[in-house]
Amino acid sequence: MKLETVFHKGKKNKPLAIFIHGMGMNLKVWSEPSAARILGGKYPLRVLLDSAYTEFETTFDDLKKLGFHLLSWTQSRPVGPIQIAVNELKELITQYKKYSTSGIILICHSRGGLIARKYLEQNTAPARGLITLVTPHHGTSMAKWAVYMSPITLTLDHLLKGFSKKEVDSAFQKVIGFLNSSGLRELLP
Repeated sequence: MKLETVFHKGKKNKPLAIFIHGMGMNLKVWSEPSAARILGGKYPLRVLLDSAYTEFETTFDDLKKLGFHLLSWTQSRPVGPIQIAVNELKELITQYKKYSTSGIILICHSRGGLIARKYLEQNTAPARGLITLVTPHHGTSMAKWAVYMSPITLTLDHLLKGFSKKEVDSAFQKVIGFLNSSGLRELLP
């Protein structure tokens, strides 16, 4: 299994911290946030941050300074089934187990926490710690939106098949402009 990984060898007595990214992201969200991109890779992560943040660090950087062994990877299918990422995590732990003699800490963002939980349910290898950040342990209403939007996206996909990317981008800009228009809001009951 060939996966994009980033690894930092720490001090001998420190645990291996494994960073698991969320849906649609990649390892850069942890190891190189200034290079991480969102929304299909079109925009830098910084569009979500206050403009005062010119440089920023993550827990990855903090633990690196403390001498932890660090590992993160880009999931082969970051919007695919969780079990694929669980299998990748299991394989990576097998490959890097010589660095986990002081234990493993799983640090996860969003869906990454669900991946870690599923891994722990299926495997006997214990973790010293599990840290989840904004993990939807009880589901998320975003998934409901996807169910409601699915018929619309299937129809749009079918309608837009014969158009160039430039034409599609232009059409979407017009639709977004229409949906955000004050004229449309004036039609609310």
